[in-house]
Amino acid sequence: MAFLHQEWIIPIFAYKQFTQTLKTVAKQTIPRGFRKSYIPTWDEECSRPYKEYLNADSPDTIQSSTSALTDLLDKKRHDLWIDTVSNIDFTHTSRKAWKTVKRLTGTVSAKTMCPISPDDIGRQVVRNGLTESKDRTFERQIIKKLKTLQLCNADNPDLRKQLTIEEVKDDLNQLKLWKSPGPDSIHNEFLVNLGENVITWLTLFINTSFYNNRILRMRLRASAIVLLKPGKVDTSPKSYRPISLVCTTFKLTERIILNRINSIVEQFLPHEQAVFRRGRSLVDQVACLTQNIEQAYDDKNVGGAIFLDLTAAYDTAWHLGLHLKPLKVLACQPMINFIMELLHSRSFVLYTSDGQASRPFRTKNGVAQGSVLAPCLYNIYTADFPETSAKRSMYVDDVALTASAPTFREAELALSHDISVLNAHLTKWNLRLSVEKTVCSVFHPKNHSANYQLNVKFKPNVTVKIDSYSSYLGICLDRSLLFRTQLNTLKKRALSRVALIKRLAGVGWGASFKALRISCLALAFAPAEYCAPVWCRSAHTKHIDVLLDESMRVITGCLRSTPSSFLPILSGITHLRQGAVLYA
Repeated sequence: MAFLHQEWIIPIFAYKQFTQTLKTVAKQTIPRGFRKSYIPTWDEECSRPYKEYLNADSPDTIQSSTSALTDLLDKKRHDLWIDTVSNIDFTHTSRKAWKTVKRLTGTVSAKTMCPISPDDIGRQVVRNGLTESKDRTFERQIIKKLKTLQLCNADNPDLRKQLTIEEVKDDLNQLKLWKSPGPDSIHNEFLVNLGENVITWLTLFINTSFYNNRILRMRLRASAIVLLKPGKVDTSPKSYRPISLVCTTFKLTERIILNRINSIVEQFLPHEQAVFRRGRSLVDQVACLTQNIEQAYDDKNVGGAIFLDLTAAYDTAWHLGLHLKPLKVLACQPMINFIMELLHSRSFVLYTSDGQASRPFRTKNGVAQGSVLAPCLYNIYTADFPETSAKRSMYVDDVALTASAPTFREAELALSHDISVLNAHLTKWNLRLSVEKTVCSVFHPKNHSANYQLNVKFKPNVTVKIDSYSSYLGICLDRSLLFRTQLNTLKKRALSRVALIKRLAGVGWGASFKALRISCLALAFAPAEYCAPVWCRSAHTKHIDVLLDESMRVITGCLRSTPSSFLPILSGITHLRQGAVLYA
C-alpha cells in the first residue's frame, strides 16, 4: 500500500475513494482461491505413490505403493495434528484457540433463527434512549450553565495541538487485530499495514476533521450486532444487547482523543469508580466490597448492602449532560465540540444472528457500545454521584452500597436514605434504576437472625427486592461470606473445562506439554481462579483444589499417588492454595 500518494486523495471529501482504494489493494495483495477436490494433507509427495498404484501391474507393486501411501498420509496427518494442537495459544488472542478446541471436541454451535424482527429490536434500542418525563426546569438550568461555560471560551493548547504522524503511528499499533470491521469493510489489519504516504494522508484527514469540526456521515454509521442476554427469553426485544461495529478510522480517531484526555480525566474520577482505569480491576471492587462487610463483622455491626443496576446505562446517557460535564473537566471547547460531533447524528443498522437486517435508526442519546471513547465518557458522566453515608463501589452500571450499623433498623434507614438520594440524582440525568435487578442483602454472623430481611425503600411505595444470595460482578455473596455457592458454581464450570483437557490429552496422538500447559491455564485455571483473592480464605476451596490437581496430573502424566505438593513444581503452574497463602 506504500505506492498510494497523498495528492491522489483530497481529505474530507474523498473518504469513500480512500476506502475503495484500500479494498482494491487488499484484494490484489491478499492470496485467494480454493481447490475443488481437496484431501487433507495431500501434496505432491503423496501423488508419487498414488501414480505408482495406478500404474502397478503386479500384486507386490500394488501392496508396496498402497503401504507407502498409507504410511505417508498417517505421518502427514500426525504432523498436522501436532501443528494444530501446538497452535492452541491463549496468550494474545483466544479466538483461534477456542475455534480449534471446539472443532476438535465437536462442540460447534449451530446458528438459530431469531424469532423477532430486527426492526422491533432497533425500536427498543431507540426507545431506551428517550426520557420518560423531562424536568424542564432542570433542563433549562443545564442549558444556562452550558452557555456560561461556552462564553468563557476555555481552551487547552495540549488538547488542541495538531496531530503528528508519530502519534498516529503509535495509535495504529494499539489497534487490536482480528476484530470485525464496520460498515466500510475496512479491517484493522489494513490500517496497521499502511505505508508512509497513506499514514500522512490519514493524519491530514483527522486534523482537517478536527479543525473543521466536521465528521462524515459515513463514519458515523454503525453495524449493530445483537446478542441474546444470558438467561433471557428470545421473544422479547429487551432481551438483546446491541454491539456496535463502527468504522476503523472512527475507532482510530476516538483512540487518539482518549490518549490525549485520559491523563486529565483520571485525576477527576472518584476512587470508587474502577472500570477501564489503569491499575484498577474488577477484583479490586469485589475485594473492597467484601472488606467493608468484614469490617462490619469486626465492629460487631450488621452489614447491609444494596446492589443497584441501571437500565440500558450506555443508551440513556443524556447528550446535554455529556456536553456539560466533560467541558467542566477538560476545559477545552474545541475538543468538546469535536467529541459531541462524534456523538450526534449517529445511525445504526441492526443485524441478527441469522443475517436479518433492520432499517437505519438514529439515536438521540447515549454512547455506542463497542466505542473506544464510550467508557471514558460514561465515567465522566457518572463521576458526580452525590455523597452517601454508605460506602460505594462502582463498575460501569453496577453500583454497590454497603452500610454498617449496630442494628438492622439503622442499616435500613441509612440505605433507604442513600438510595433515595441516588435515585433522584439518576432521574435528573436521564438514568433509570432497574427495579427488577436492584436487590438488597444483609450480612451478619448471627444465626438466630439468619432469616431477617431488610425493608429498604427508594420510593414511598417501591420496596427493594430481597436476595439472600446476591451476586455482584459474578461473585455470589452469602450472609456469612462463606462463598460456598460461588465455589460450587466455579466447580461446575471448571469440571467441564478439565474434561476438555482430558480429551485433548487422551487422544491417540496426544499433544505436547507446552500446548497442554497453556490449555490448562486458560481452560481450567482461568475460570476456577476468578476473583480468587476474594474467596481464597474460604473453607470450601478444597473442591476447586481437587479439580486443579486433577488437571495438573493430566498434563504431567503423574499418577494419583503423586503428592499434591509436587504437582505445581512438575507442571510449572502456581497452585491456587499457594496464592491463597501469599494473599492471606
